[in-house]
Amino acid sequence: KLDLTDEQLADKVRTQLDELGSISVGTPGRGYLINGVQMAPDPRWELISPGQAWATSEALDGLTRAIDHVHRRFANTTPLSIGHWSAKHGGWLSPHKSHQAGRDVDVGYYYSSPTRWFARATAANLDLPRTWAFVKYLATETDVDMIFIDSQIQRLLAQHAAGAGEDAALLDRIFQVRGHNPAPIVRHIK
Repeated sequence: KLDLTDEQLADKVRTQLDELGSISVGTPGRGYLINGVQMAPDPRWELISPGQAWATSEALDGLTRAIDHVHRRFANTTPLSIGHWSAKHGGWLSPHKSHQAGRDVDVGYYYSSPTRWFARATAANLDLPRTWAFVKYLATETDVDMIFIDSQIQRLLAQHAAGAGEDAALLDRIFQVRGHNPAPIVRHIK
């Protein structure tokens, strides 16, 4: 996004790296983070591992805007659990295969009653309106490439969204479980 020649950029990397802002280098599974930004504590979320909550400013901004969106739409929203992003300078982060470049993050769901981090989401405990608002915002208003959600939860969210009048083409584009898109944003992971 800088109007610099390759030579000027190389010079800034050597002499003024901090002025370039946060930079994700490589892939989520084989990369590192330059000038990462640590996610700060906030009443809207609970940081599970603050020492592993480093990200690019762009990724952090996208997640924060999605959380803000849910809080604007729904009064009395409970904090969202935020797990691992990346280490301060990226690189391998146990026990993950990814989380190396400040672009991917483990995020919980919105639940209908207080629960612990990494609680199994079910039809009985998932807050479908809040979780759908969060996922939809990420999928339509940010640069998110992929969101990993178990197929069972995808079905619940897609059914809820369809029942709320969401456009079928949007749901087909977003959810893998609808079977209409070879590269959906929301994909299965257990």
